[in-house]
Amino acid sequence: FGESGLAGANLKVERVYGLVRKTGFAMLIALPILLNLFWWMSHSNNKTVAAELDVTVDTVEEQVKKVSPQNTSILSVLPLLNEARELPLGYAEREESPSLSHRFGLHQGKRLGDNGTVPAYQRLLENAFLPRLMVRMEQVLKESMNDPDRAYQVLKAYLMIGNPEVMDTDFVAEWVRNDWEATLTRVMSVEQMEQLDGHLDALLELEPVTPPFDLDGNLVMTARDMLSRTTLGERIYAVIKSEHLHEGKAFTIPSAAGQDGARVFIRSSGLPINQGVPAFFSPEGYHQMYLPAETRMITEMEDESWIFATEASDAEQTSQANLTNSIRRLYFEDYTNHWVEFLEDVRIRPFSSMAQAADILQILTSDDSPLRMLLVNVANSTRLAPEQVLSGEEDDGTSLRERIDSIFSRRSEQGQMLLDPALVDRSFASLHRLTDARENGPSPLDGLLGDLQELYLYIDQLARSSSDELLGGLESQAGTAITRVRLRGERSPAPVSEWVMLVVTDSNNLVAGGAEATIKAAWATDVVPFCRQALNGRYPFDNGSQREVQIRDFGAFFMPGGTLDKFFDHYLADIVDTTSGSWKLKPKVAGNINISNASIRNIQRAKTIQSAFFAAGGANPTISFELRPVRMDPITTNFMLNVNGQITNYSHGPLFNQSFVWPGDAGLSQVQIQFNPPSATGRSGVTLDGPWAFFRLLDDSGMEPSSTPEKFQTRFQLDDRWAEYEIRANSAFNPFNLPELRAFRCPGQL
Repeated sequence: FGESGLAGANLKVERVYGLVRKTGFAMLIALPILLNLFWWMSHSNNKTVAAELDVTVDTVEEQVKKVSPQNTSILSVLPLLNEARELPLGYAEREESPSLSHRFGLHQGKRLGDNGTVPAYQRLLENAFLPRLMVRMEQVLKESMNDPDRAYQVLKAYLMIGNPEVMDTDFVAEWVRNDWEATLTRVMSVEQMEQLDGHLDALLELEPVTPPFDLDGNLVMTARDMLSRTTLGERIYAVIKSEHLHEGKAFTIPSAAGQDGARVFIRSSGLPINQGVPAFFSPEGYHQMYLPAETRMITEMEDESWIFATEASDAEQTSQANLTNSIRRLYFEDYTNHWVEFLEDVRIRPFSSMAQAADILQILTSDDSPLRMLLVNVANSTRLAPEQVLSGEEDDGTSLRERIDSIFSRRSEQGQMLLDPALVDRSFASLHRLTDARENGPSPLDGLLGDLQELYLYIDQLARSSSDELLGGLESQAGTAITRVRLRGERSPAPVSEWVMLVVTDSNNLVAGGAEATIKAAWATDVVPFCRQALNGRYPFDNGSQREVQIRDFGAFFMPGGTLDKFFDHYLADIVDTTSGSWKLKPKVAGNINISNASIRNIQRAKTIQSAFFAAGGANPTISFELRPVRMDPITTNFMLNVNGQITNYSHGPLFNQSFVWPGDAGLSQVQIQFNPPSATGRSGVTLDGPWAFFRLLDDSGMEPSSTPEKFQTRFQLDDRWAEYEIRANSAFNPFNLPELRAFRCPGQL
């Protein structure tokens, strides 16, 4: 043909077509091989997992069996529970997808988990975890036989475990977690607590929860018998109270009486002032806690007769009003008792001195009076029916508790179990009248504060008086201000009357014993702390002590114008007779002030110490004295004495005097004696350290008095070596041999 050779094959395209055909044939051959390989891998992996799970599950269950049944601690099984929960394909992985190598058509993970690891974990929960929860419930139930509310709560949870029909998993979980929080938080980490929470949730997901053993029927019967001795109303109120007692901010002295409340009020029982009346017993607690809980609990408790295996009593079934009344009566009585206990435990801080009394009275009667604030807040907190006009209960002089008991008993005799919260208001009506303003004038509380203000001025004047003026007050009749406060207190309701009468008593005692109280308080405040810190138990006042009085402290206490001088001049100079050999109280005050003769003699000794150590004046003790050698043993060729850097030597030569000053100006605190040649033992000297080292050396050497008090002899000795010296002080009050120095004691009280 003429057209031959005009067209031909495209070799490049032909090569591509050939490659495609070859690849297709290869894939047809490889695909079955790969599918079989993946199926084999999946089968092998699943077979391996199944075998491992069988071994792991068996291992965990064997470990559980090894846990001693006597070991009831939940911690003993926690590691095993964690291990079982984390088993492959188990509970922890129940929502996770398997890996790709397990999913090629033969994956048995869900079946293995549902039929193996998950049930194994759940069996462990029921056979190891649940029994320990039940044993703990039984333990708490046995411990709660005198606590109906606690017993009721644990019995309810315990019975739910054994009865799926009444199971409330939220209630059981809450009880268990509250128990853990109370008992385990100190011994377990946060992580362990979270692990327990997870196991508890998993256990309660089981439907039903099946305990491995029956409930303790005898224990249940005993608990039911105990609880049956309380009425339904009592049980309901106990639950309400336990749920809300610790909610909210309590009424305390600091919160109700202001920042100065702690300065003027105390708790007689010793309880801290930041403890008070729970918020549950307040108007807010009544409306926001009690009333909503009352309605809810009546419904709930009536549906829980199964806890007692009996129906509610006929009386309680016939009238819900009676049940409500019985609950409210318990609340109102409890409300009232909490406030009575609080008020009876509060008192104004006792007066220990005129100055303190003036300070307390000034605070009590200030513009921001803590007394006014406390009483007004108490009045507001004991009004549950403020919209009602109450006739109240007249104050007949009985105690607050007696008056309240009378109110409640009268209502009982009349058969009126009042729903009306005014029952609380009536109990405190007299206290309300104290704080309420009158139509034409101030409140009675204002009058009381006015009288206390006058008393403050009276006490403040006495606090600023001298000892003689205080003693004049001792001999006079009680002040007009005290009398007015006493009369006002007698007309006040309890417990305010008790508070006021204690103020009157303390004030009378201060006036009657004003000088004594002032003197003793000043001694305890100004003198005793210094003595205890700087003097007591130290040399030279305690010869056996290794501790020494510091020179600066000795001066601060004994020097003219020092601690003791200031105290004596301010408080005792006018009432102590110093003209005789033995000081004593002047006759005109001896019968009114009780200060022991021993204390006065100690102060007299201190004056003698002052004369001996401070003859030259100044803030530090200074003793000028002379040393003169008398004789020395024949073997010693030279004797040396070094007193705080002042040195004397003697070598069997002329006898002459050498002047010394103690403690000296060199700032040294060391005394040394040296013999030459050394003694037979090889010793040649002795060194003593400390500010009183020279006095200690004289104690060891001994002192032989002479015909004059300022002069004595002493023998410095080391083994068979000795040297005798005469010491002459510059005063007849010889400080080195002063009996008053050794006898002085600083008493804790005069």
